[in-house]
Amino acid sequence: MRLERMFQLRTNDFSTSSIFADNEYLKRAMGSKQFDLSLEIIKLEREMHLSQKEAAAALNLPLDRFLKYEAGDRRIPEDRFQKIIDELSDLRDDRNGVLN
Repeated sequence: MRLERMFQLRTNDFSTSSIFADNEYLKRAMGSKQFDLSLEIIKLEREMHLSQKEAAAALNLPLDRFLKYEAGDRRIPEDRFQKIIDELSDLRDDRNGVLN
């Protein structure tokens, strides 16, 4: 499934599709706040035309840890996701010449 299509679909659309309907783990994961926050991270990364490796480097994170944020790892507290989103937003604004 293309990433653009994922952004268009709501979590409920995923959870009722035949692919995910019988998978409780995926339903819980995709219904989590972390999943929603991970989509925001991916959206910012795409807006800035960054690869995963470039985004991780810009945030001074190891790539494997950054990928856990992208994947919506529910073991990571929501506030840490928000910190990554805030840092990416600041980087985006700095690139666009917006004063914080």
